[in-house]
Amino acid sequence: MAKKIILYIIPFFLLFLFVLYSNVLSVKASGEKKPAVIYGKNNYILKNPSGVAINKTSKNIYVTDTVNSRVVIFNPSGQFLSSFGEKGKGEGQFNLPYDIAIGPDGTIYVNDLSSYFIQVFDPDGKFKFRFGKPGKKKDQFILPFGLDVDANGNVYVVDVENNTVQIFTGQGQFMKKFGQSGARNGEFSQPSDVAIDKNGNIYVVEMRNCRVQVFDKDGNYKFKFAQPGSGPGDLSSPKGIAISSDGMIYVSDSGNDRISVFLKNGLFTEFRGDKDELKGIEKINIDDDNYLYIPDSQNSRIRIFSIGNGL
Repeated sequence: MAKKIILYIIPFFLLFLFVLYSNVLSVKASGEKKPAVIYGKNNYILKNPSGVAINKTSKNIYVTDTVNSRVVIFNPSGQFLSSFGEKGKGEGQFNLPYDIAIGPDGTIYVNDLSSYFIQVFDPDGKFKFRFGKPGKKKDQFILPFGLDVDANGNVYVVDVENNTVQIFTGQGQFMKKFGQSGARNGEFSQPSDVAIDKNGNIYVVEMRNCRVQVFDKDGNYKFKFAQPGSGPGDLSSPKGIAISSDGMIYVSDSGNDRISVFLKNGLFTEFRGDKDELKGIEKINIDDDNYLYIPDSQNSRIRIFSIGNGL
């Protein structure tokens, strides 16, 4: 009789464990636990997340929950903390929030695929101000598509339609603009993201030219790498880029459903992930502890890996 009771209880016990741990899975790396996957939980399920950023002080994870028109905040273990934003066109509202970047003081910058400005929030998600206006001149955007913030708090914005990079202070004041439409050195065709390394070099990835161009801190062209295709060192509609602390370059090769990794001189070194693991990769990010954050958009999740452990 006792054996029958035990056999009856075991399936329910296993189901309980599955429900308990299905929202956030963990891997152990460098002596601490990090979530391998963030799905969100309860009514905070992510839907087609696109961008991710990490607060350097709190280590909290900020995700643009694109279809749900908000930004969701998780703690370093992947547990839900709060969210901000709602659907709309007013201050602090979103329609399709896409990329996100966080300054050294915790200030949050978010672009929206349905608008021409950048919205700015404090670390708790309270709206501060926004900058940008429609057009093709300085301080103007048609479709801002990618963001990054350097160590001094300056904000870099790539405009996928204007084919430019613009640089602003953390307060939204225009500083510099470079780039124009084309395929020659220093020209862009649908620039999709930008990343700044510890030396101030500017890396710009282009969807149509399927390459990465590197500029110095003043916007002067240095070199380029990658080309269209599906082989080693090739890219197809890349949408995101991030630089690790040791200068390795990670590109979200969206058309090939993988992450392509390059040395600091642009030489290809390896693939990470494949179409069975990643679908609809958008922006990516790397934190100070060398964890790689991947918005796996079509699977509506964020995947997090120690770079040293691979995918």
